[in-house]
Amino acid sequence: MNEKELSRKDVENIYYKVRCYYEVKAKLYEDILNFDTPYMYNYICKDYIYDIRLSAWNNLDILKAQCTTIIQSETHQPFDYTLWETIASFDKYEYWFIRYKKLKSDGKLDFIEKYNK
Repeated sequence: MNEKELSRKDVENIYYKVRCYYEVKAKLYEDILNFDTPYMYNYICKDYIYDIRLSAWNNLDILKAQCTTIIQSETHQPFDYTLWETIASFDKYEYWFIRYKKLKSDGKLDFIEKYNK
């Protein structure tokens, strides 16, 4: 088997790791998008809040595109939206965060860093 021929399990493993990365990073942007408190409206200009949210949406779109690129590059296959969504249904955010910390500390997400440059 050459480097471009991955088993189904290998492909699913890459999708899982990238989805884990995505879930944790996307949560940061979602927190910004959902940050509606009287404090925000009373002390910060509404236009500024709009700008923050627009930035968060843009970053979330960039993150989705980045994850698609990572998966296609690592698997040498077209992006499988069904597999991406199937993996997304596995766990809640708390689990993703725990798995992310474990995968990160074990160095199993290091391959993603080359795409962050």
